[in-house]
Amino acid sequence: MAPPVAGGAVTPLWPHGTAGGGGRCAEVGSGSWRDGAGDAGPWMKPADPLRSLKLECEKLVSEKTEMQRHYVMYYEMSYGLNIEMHKQAEIVKRLSAICAQIIPFLTQEHQQQVLQAVERAKQVTMGELNSIVGVSHTRHSWTNVLRTG
Repeated sequence: MAPPVAGGAVTPLWPHGTAGGGGRCAEVGSGSWRDGAGDAGPWMKPADPLRSLKLECEKLVSEKTEMQRHYVMYYEMSYGLNIEMHKQAEIVKRLSAICAQIIPFLTQEHQQQVLQAVERAKQVTMGELNSIVGVSHTRHSWTNVLRTG
């Protein structure tokens, strides 16, 4: 049976009035229900924006989680570096105090050498320090390789 159309007229769904004859839909009413028939159908249209919004939301949540993980990692690194800098500053202060106590007991010649070395140490640049640390790390890693290999 065909459904009633606005105005009371009945139009068959299939071209010859049979159920499933020909496989092509005949026009029913204004035909507006067929506007979405090319894609998944009109009943699927509301789900597509919701689905895409849900996927977008999930993507944003995963990005947020990743950003929070990076933030925590950088915070921990920053905190660790801050602690290390305070340790190094304390070491410098103690070593300077020790040098100041020991220097008077040295001969005049050695006092001059130590004071020059201390002044030179105060003027070491970051580039020089990095190259020294890099060389010592390279030596240390090769020593470990030679021991284990």
